[in-house]
Amino acid sequence: MLIAIILLPLLNFIFIAITGRFIGYKGVMRLTLMNLLASITLSVYFLFCTYRKTGADYVKLGNWFSVGDISVDITFLFDKLSLIMMTTVLIVSYAVHLYSCAYMVRDPHFPRFMSYLSLFTFFMLIIVCADDLLILFVGWEGVGFCSYLLIGFWNTRIAAGKASIKSLVINRIGDICLLLAIGLLCWTIRSCNYRVIYATYPYLVALKEPLFLKYQHCKLYCSFNFNCGNVEISSNNISCLVTRRNGGTNPSVSVNTCSNYGYRGNIFNY
Repeated sequence: MLIAIILLPLLNFIFIAITGRFIGYKGVMRLTLMNLLASITLSVYFLFCTYRKTGADYVKLGNWFSVGDISVDITFLFDKLSLIMMTTVLIVSYAVHLYSCAYMVRDPHFPRFMSYLSLFTFFMLIIVCADDLLILFVGWEGVGFCSYLLIGFWNTRIAAGKASIKSLVINRIGDICLLLAIGLLCWTIRSCNYRVIYATYPYLVALKEPLFLKYQHCKLYCSFNFNCGNVEISSNNISCLVTRRNGGTNPSVSVNTCSNYGYRGNIFNY
């Protein structure tokens, strides 16, 4: 049921893109608003359920790719903060959809515009509840692409076409910087997962200078304990073997000062 909050806007986009011209204005309006209202209801319900318990829920859809010792899973995080942000995004999106239904009532391409809005909402939800920086980057790219489509919706207007191209170029600059930051972090700790980042945060803060300037190679070995569908990550189990540029080897350094960063939660495999 948790994943339905994210998938309903995507289903909106797919269904309207295929059948929008056949079901007409009223059909598109009712479908989009009802599905968004269902997403809001589910988000608010699970938000109240989350406040009554500790930890977070994880929905794992599968493995995206693995390269060497780096593995990226398609996992979504549902904790108090992410559900609050999802509820906020959905309420604002519902208001935008409702306003668009009144503003574009006479536009012949109304179904196409609503499908773009639904796709935009879907990628915004991915950004909010992603459990990995690369999944977040996918949502970020999707939001940029949808912004390009929405800004240039009236493609017969020269000003709209220029504005959409300008937004696309500016977004690419931000994308390059974000991707460089993700790559540097992934090279440092061999993972883009939020839980691993939180667990290794005290070690990274303790460095006197940037890791990529001081060390040639660094590996962080994190202990994952899977018991009855629960996962616990504790920074007490993290050690780092550091090799300096001159070929010398430092002894293993155990990080025992950040037990407060332990994270518990439920994992649902689909």
